[in-house]
Amino acid sequence: MYFKYVPNTIDYKLVGISYDDFLNLQIFYKSNFERLLNSLYNFNLIDNYINQNCNNLPVIDDADYNFYKKFSTLGSKYIYLRNNIHIERLDAKDLEYLCKNFAQKTNLDANFIINTYKKVLFENGQFTFFGNAYDGNLVKCESIIFEFAFDSKKCKTVEQVTFAHYNLNNILNLFKNIIISKMNVDVSIHLYDGIPDEYKSTDSSIDFNSISSIK
Repeated sequence: MYFKYVPNTIDYKLVGISYDDFLNLQIFYKSNFERLLNSLYNFNLIDNYINQNCNNLPVIDDADYNFYKKFSTLGSKYIYLRNNIHIERLDAKDLEYLCKNFAQKTNLDANFIINTYKKVLFENGQFTFFGNAYDGNLVKCESIIFEFAFDSKKCKTVEQVTFAHYNLNNILNLFKNIIISKMNVDVSIHLYDGIPDEYKSTDSSIDFNSISSIK
């Protein structure tokens, strides 16, 4: 498979299967978890809101190498699930169930997803960075993490950038609060604007001892 993306927090060899099989199982689990999310919120409402309130907010064209966006089933051009998929943490019985349903092309039971997603999606520790260590990349480890991505380098007006960084908060907080209330879980939103991290400042007040770093 083209996607050679497995983060440094994942050891696929623990599962005893090939790299490609591991990726396929990740995609399968991810799509089933997103099926649950889609039953709670219509993510296309975010795109509709953007289209109605901002003139052509540019999308980052990275789906060919962005695993999370490429295999997203949320139905949005801008937002996708960003949690890593740690299927290697499943116990033998749950892993067998996952493999069986994948082979039979049968959706996973909703209760299975509810009972396992925290083990599979959450990182260890309190906070983690997505990318280089600066405050804009900081998210809670024990949360459902979404990435909102737009290409600020292709924005033609200041209003487009301002809209993405500030005016979007209303609808993003709306869907965030819906997921929080219905699943009783923290939700983090990571903003990715296409600007390289080296051009962004760090926050020296952050407690780096409580933070892991993942890609």
